[in-house]
Amino acid sequence: MSILVDRSSRILIQGITGATGRSYAKRMVRHGTPLVGGVSPGKGGETVEGVPVFNTMREAVAATGADAVLSAVPTERALDAVFEVIEAGIQLMVLYSENVPLHDAVRMRAYALAHGMRLLGPNSAGVISPGKANLADINDVNVVAGRIGIVRSDRQSAAQRHGREFGGLSRRRPRARHRLHRYPAVVRK
Repeated sequence: MSILVDRSSRILIQGITGATGRSYAKRMVRHGTPLVGGVSPGKGGETVEGVPVFNTMREAVAATGADAVLSAVPTERALDAVFEVIEAGIQLMVLYSENVPLHDAVRMRAYALAHGMRLLGPNSAGVISPGKANLADINDVNVVAGRIGIVRSDRQSAAQRHGREFGGLSRRRPRARHRLHRYPAVVRK
């Protein structure tokens, strides 16, 4: 089985000085994800949650040896953000940005494939190795290490992520009965 991130990963957050980036940084540091820095243009030299902030991806990769990126940039900057990450030589990127235009998403994917980079997203829930590294919007306290890996192509609902029944594995709840009977019964005489 392929593990995309683990304790040996060296992770950057692109857009670390924004609200979403700061939130990720705080959680990553608190739970031991190997976060080595962040990138926000014009904010180089600052720190967020004790990790350094760099102006460019190239600068951050050169200084930290990073090999994975969680990108939390605004939608309108997502395309340029992906190109910057690829050109810096990163091999794994989780793009959290939502509502990326389809044409931009196609260009991102093509550019990533042409450069041998694994791009998860746009609108990716991310990737987690419980207890080792977390590049996801799923909180670490809601996952545990085990023998089973779960892959989803769509975003799970909060109820599914937080479900603890059936040995800790989430499952879909059965549909409510009232939904099965949308139309009133027809009475024949």
